[in-house]
Amino acid sequence: MSQFKSAKEVLEFVKKEDIQVIDFRFMDFPGIWQHTSIPATRLDESIFEGGLGFDGSSIRGWQAINESDMLLLPDLSTATMDPFFAAPTMVLVCDVVEPSTGQPYSRDPRSIAKKAMAHVKTLGIGDVAHHLVVAARAQLRHRRMQQLLLGRVVRVVAVDAALLRRLVH
Repeated sequence: MSQFKSAKEVLEFVKKEDIQVIDFRFMDFPGIWQHTSIPATRLDESIFEGGLGFDGSSIRGWQAINESDMLLLPDLSTATMDPFFAAPTMVLVCDVVEPSTGQPYSRDPRSIAKKAMAHVKTLGIGDVAHHLVVAARAQLRHRRMQQLLLGRVVRVVAVDAALLRRLVH
């Protein structure tokens, strides 16, 4: 988790540590990391409040060219230093937002995960979920719930899709 509680704290850290590059990251629908970078001198509070514009038509399966304007809204809790760039680089994972409505983009995996978590909470079956990448050929075979003193644990086991079809039909 990040130690930053405000955009002002991030800006002070960037200046104090002489960070040169800010890398804004997000994931596309197939699960591939995408990113765009700016010089740290361009980072200001307005990016944290209003987002950073980018072309959504350049992301496979997202937007048509005539509706390609999208916004990246950085999540302060994800701020971290990237140890692999030669220049000191801060990484911020972002939510993707529709600029015309200000609503989360429906194909943004972070948005989908947040909606799923909100649904789990409204059902009263959990308050924490850990989301993992699942191989494309794996499907759910069974789940096992355990009632614990402080809550529930759901274990999901992945198997080949052919086995799942035999079990379901």
